[in-house]
Amino acid sequence: MPSLTIKKQKTYAQLLQDVDRSAIKYLLRVKPTDLELEFLAMVNVDKLKMRPYLETIMRLDDGVRNHINPVIQYDNGNSILISGGTKLLLQNGRVKLDVDFTLREQAIFGNHLQVYYSDISTANNTVINKFLKQGRVSKIKKLGGNITIPYQGQEYTLLQTAAVGTNEKNSFVVTPPLAGTEIFCITAGHSWKNPKSDFSINSLIKTIKGKSWLSGVKIIDEKGLGTALVNFAQTHNVGISVKITGINAKNLVGKLRDWGAYEDILVFIQAGCDQEIKRYVKESGLKVRKIGIIQKDRIFSVSGQKKLFLSLSIPVFDYYKISFDSVHHLQTHEKKKITDFSKIKEKRFYSSPLKKLLSRFAEERKSWELTEGKLGKVTRSVNYGLVSSVLPNSGIMVFTAADNNYFTSLEPRLSGKLTVANAVRQIVCRGAKPVAISIRNIFPELKEGKDRWKGIEILKGQEEAIRVLGLTIANRHILPFTDQCVQHITSVGFIPENQTPMTGGLKQEGDFISILGSHRGELGGTKYMQNFYPDIRVNPPTVDLAMEPRIHEVLLKSIQEGFIQSAYNVSGGGLAIAIALSLISGEEGIGARIHLSRKIRNDELLFGETQGLILISFEENNFIKFERICMQNNIPATTIGRVTGDGKFTFNNLINVQVKDMKNLMTIG
Repeated sequence: MPSLTIKKQKTYAQLLQDVDRSAIKYLLRVKPTDLELEFLAMVNVDKLKMRPYLETIMRLDDGVRNHINPVIQYDNGNSILISGGTKLLLQNGRVKLDVDFTLREQAIFGNHLQVYYSDISTANNTVINKFLKQGRVSKIKKLGGNITIPYQGQEYTLLQTAAVGTNEKNSFVVTPPLAGTEIFCITAGHSWKNPKSDFSINSLIKTIKGKSWLSGVKIIDEKGLGTALVNFAQTHNVGISVKITGINAKNLVGKLRDWGAYEDILVFIQAGCDQEIKRYVKESGLKVRKIGIIQKDRIFSVSGQKKLFLSLSIPVFDYYKISFDSVHHLQTHEKKKITDFSKIKEKRFYSSPLKKLLSRFAEERKSWELTEGKLGKVTRSVNYGLVSSVLPNSGIMVFTAADNNYFTSLEPRLSGKLTVANAVRQIVCRGAKPVAISIRNIFPELKEGKDRWKGIEILKGQEEAIRVLGLTIANRHILPFTDQCVQHITSVGFIPENQTPMTGGLKQEGDFISILGSHRGELGGTKYMQNFYPDIRVNPPTVDLAMEPRIHEVLLKSIQEGFIQSAYNVSGGGLAIAIALSLISGEEGIGARIHLSRKIRNDELLFGETQGLILISFEENNFIKFERICMQNNIPATTIGRVTGDGKFTFNNLINVQVKDMKNLMTIG
């Protein structure tokens, strides 16, 4: 593991390439000053630091075709907002990198928070309890997530968060800011240090929302005041005049970079209504300060008490759209030798490997839920990454996170496709129609030239899956950090009103058990190989993206028609683990008897992680109806066994275990 040292460049302008400087000069029509170059680079520093990644995205979706919008319409004009964030903490708890404004993004719209989710790579109770405290203080209806135990020697904790909030009709629409609109900074404090700060903002916005004098609200994120103001001006096609006492040519860039980061929000108020906002802010126990006004001309200017120091046309800040080259980044990487796995001797029985994998799951990944209004007990969830919340008169929201982000080092582009498809497939297994996905990537820094190809390849895979599956992107972020490659992909969907959410647990004795999709049994990079053959490389699973929408259609229609009793996405650990988890989360006393023959090895049959494979159960009298839907959509389905009442799981002559023993293995201490 490399040392976690992040060097700050001496100047932002040194990140500019010659093509950037030429584009800036072209847009300005004059040679830029050093201060102008420094400020223009500072505002777009995040883009400059991940140039090849953004150039890849620009080529893949022409920079504009996949419009990203975190606001999703769901019913009668009502909307949801999907937000997300990333933190990197050292083992002593100190924050190393912080790009997490998950709850604050919800707070500035006065949202009703439905879901708050986290993936935490630590067993540190302090970090976990802090997340819980934030959720409880913000009065979120449902908290949930996964706790992943890091490998020995890991120097940091990775905290990925996401939230979904709802609001009434048109609540995300604000009055277009007019010339003379006044800009105020409201100081609330850092949400990680003070969990109550986001709740205070939320309460304030709920109070002033709908006031005729409110024209807009914006977060000042880690990029600081300058970038927040420029982004607002770009979005609303206006100019901004900033006036700050004590600013000068030497400290201008630093002040506008650091001012308010993590602490403040911007509020835009119609001229002459400053006493109104000051009164409401004071009642909320917060602090407020005026820093500028909106102007008609699309100019961004910064002045001190008496002197103007900077004046730039707003379109100049888009210089990167000219200078960034939307080229095809060709990547060459070393091909590792594939082992002829057929020469590896098969086992006669696989009950022990099954138990070991279940034990490792229990150790490595703990999924949990906590519902508002219930006793403060965190409960174990076998439905990995799934959290749902009831929306008044609008059905049920379902939130999932992909749980197969471990193929990255093996095949990065394939991993991008697999992870997107996995997040969406989990939504469908709950009976929900997907409406949007959220993507947060951590990719190698540009100086890691030998590794950044992985990030580029992952983006290509993600984009291919997004296009074929017809997905809406709520938000997409890339965080450059050392040589890491991590995907965190979440998905949101809705279940129609009066429909019960589907679960993965087997229900009743006598039900048929089937698999939807074709079982190919690929083992490369899977949990089985990681645990039993870590040094052997074989071909990883593939995904048929063209077939995925048809599988979704079959499953959703079957659930809506009431044919299906349970549905479980086959993922980590393959078919045998999916059946085991369906039994663990199923009704008391049931078992499963499976008979399945394929022209593949027994370990491939049991633990191969074929993508697009879903384990389902249904009553015998629905067999013909289900088969008809599959045939109409040209989707293969195979009945592989039945639910029994003997409390045992048998799979051919390979596995024979008691369900109660499997439950004991999955118990959290």
